[in-house]
Amino acid sequence: MRVGLVDIRLSAQELEKLALKIMYLVGRSHTQGAARWSVQSLSDELSMPGIAIAQTVGCLEQAKLVTASDNDILLPARDIGHITLREIMTVARSQKSGHLHTNGKAMPAVDRLTEQLEAAWQTTCNDRSLRDLIEEGG
Repeated sequence: MRVGLVDIRLSAQELEKLALKIMYLVGRSHTQGAARWSVQSLSDELSMPGIAIAQTVGCLEQAKLVTASDNDILLPARDIGHITLREIMTVARSQKSGHLHTNGKAMPAVDRLTEQLEAAWQTTCNDRSLRDLIEEGG
């Protein structure tokens, strides 16, 4: 991503957090009948460059988690009780930076640790839905 002449490189954690925040805001406004969100209004609210928001929204749209209306208002693509946190996290974790990533040589200790970390986030998200997250509030 670029802002002006500067590349924007979000970390994996930042991408996850951004995807969750976008879905939270879009889902919450939908359930509460509050003001709707666009890429620009999300950019303003989250103090993030529009290109970062647009790229993440594009990934969420491709995954059929959000949809844009004719006037570019973002809506959940389906009932938020059926959008899992695991799906949102998977979309965020699947975004590519354009850099070459390789698994390289196996290192059992490192491989075990990364498998444990992967299992931990999946256990945390488990069967929790976007609706569950919104109802937790805060």
